Amino acid sequence: MGMGSHVKPQAGGIQEGNSGLWEYDLKVGLAAFHNDKNPSHGVAALPDGQLRIFESRTSLATDYLWISTAEKAITAQNFRTRHYFRSSLNVLADDLGVLLKDEVKGLPWMARLMNETIQLARRLYRWPHPMQAWSRPTLADVIRAALPRYPEVASNLAKVLENAHQTYSVVPDRDRMAYRDNAMPVQKFTLRHNRLEYAHYLLSQPVPDPSAPWSIVRFKSLKQAIDSERPVLAMVALEFDPPGEDQIDYSRLAAFGSQKFYERRGHLRTWVAQPELAWLAQHAHIHLQTTLVSEASAIALPQAYALPRALTSDPLMSLSLPAGLVAENHWVSLTLPRLRASASTQTGGTTTFESVMDPVGVWLRAYDRAYGFFMAEQAARMKFNVVSYGYGSVSVESEKYDIGKIFDLADALGTVHPNLEALYNRLIAGEDTGAWDAG
Repeated sequence: MGMGSHVKPQAGGIQEGNSGLWEYDLKVGLAAFHNDKNPSHGVAALPDGQLRIFESRTSLATDYLWISTAEKAITAQNFRTRHYFRSSLNVLADDLGVLLKDEVKGLPWMARLMNETIQLARRLYRWPHPMQAWSRPTLADVIRAALPRYPEVASNLAKVLENAHQTYSVVPDRDRMAYRDNAMPVQKFTLRHNRLEYAHYLLSQPVPDPSAPWSIVRFKSLKQAIDSERPVLAMVALEFDPPGEDQIDYSRLAAFGSQKFYERRGHLRTWVAQPELAWLAQHAHIHLQTTLVSEASAIALPQAYALPRALTSDPLMSLSLPAGLVAENHWVSLTLPRLRASASTQTGGTTTFESVMDPVGVWLRAYDRAYGFFMAEQAARMKFNVVSYGYGSVSVESEKYDIGKIFDLADALGTVHPNLEALYNRLIAGEDTGAWDAG
């Protein structure tokens, strides 16, 4: 039935016969600014390899979603920052083995990668209002809009979950190699597991039943809390031992309560989820103060929140970088806080909103921190200066030209990113090695 065909009028809204209005073609491009801190002009790249210079970001086509190299949010409605895919564009360029702003390989390859990732997400998920969903600031936010909401969480439990939620672990007070006297040039390297395989690992772990209530339970020992078949949230005080023979300072390496530099300050962590409690107990004296226990046993992640079957049914999908990015953003989407109206803060007709965490998201973050800490500990044992860890990766500092040590660490950890061979070849040729930063 075409747009000109006769359709019986409906009571309000759009006539049923006009289904074509809901079809959309999402075009994607890369906008590389000459100055990422003051984004105004630069080079635009399209998935087909075309490049064009633009003098103002508003001069670019409005029917494209432009993923940009800008560091912070920009106001144009169809632009997104370099962190749209969670991993920054610099990191993705490192994975491909190209320089981000190289106009021969970097920009065209990156534009193709971004387009293939977004088109894959379009095929895997369904949204009630697609264009409204794609207006969200990150791919994880977009995917979250396609998944069902968790059951409501009581306000008192929500505050505990928010306190127990830690995203990325930045090692505090670390020895900054780059500032040593007479030091060799130092570079930061981020070694990462295969994103799809890591997402599958995280989402296969047991999680709390999101619909189960929680109650206060008093345990006789720390071991009893760790071994409980029912999920546990514990309010704790930690005391770390001084460095032992291995000279690893676990009080710093544990990065308890740390966040990325641009996230909220003043976050005094006192609550931990059970997966984090288990590994902290190996390196710190833990004083249990209060424990909350789910009234249901841990369960497998509900199918409604699982990775799309197309990502897990074919083992070869793990070789696809777009599939890995979609999978990473899928599990990250399950850890995002959601906003809900706070009934107790309605004043003068104005409703304020509170950020609410869910038990499943807190558990996924706890598993990620546990695995990241394992990677960081391995790197520390190999005498690397650990910078940060999380999202299936660890960032370390090392002398720029001693790339052999980084290959050894990658082998020990079983990581597959970034493209170390490309970095090595550029070092040998004396070329720019790019950003190679964490993200």
